Amino acid sequence: MSKGLIDPARVGIIGFSRTCYYVEEALIRDPTRFAAATIADGVDESYIQYLTGVGWSVQVPEQEAIYGAKPFGRD
Repeated sequence: MSKGLIDPARVGIIGFSRTCYYVEEALIRDPTRFAAATIADGVDESYIQYLTGVGWSVQVPEQEAIYGAKPFGRD
């Protein structure tokens, strides 16, 4: 039931810090859902973040859990 309170063509989404990963996922799944998006200064669980975080980052175990494996090498 639509009450006309929100114009879907004018809705945006913001990802900052930890929420960048989730905003990227939302944009990948449905790229036309949001009229605008900002992704700033955050975690995206990318390969480059994995490489730069090895040895010091708490993100590395999270990335391995999300993808189910290390991106290279033996366990």
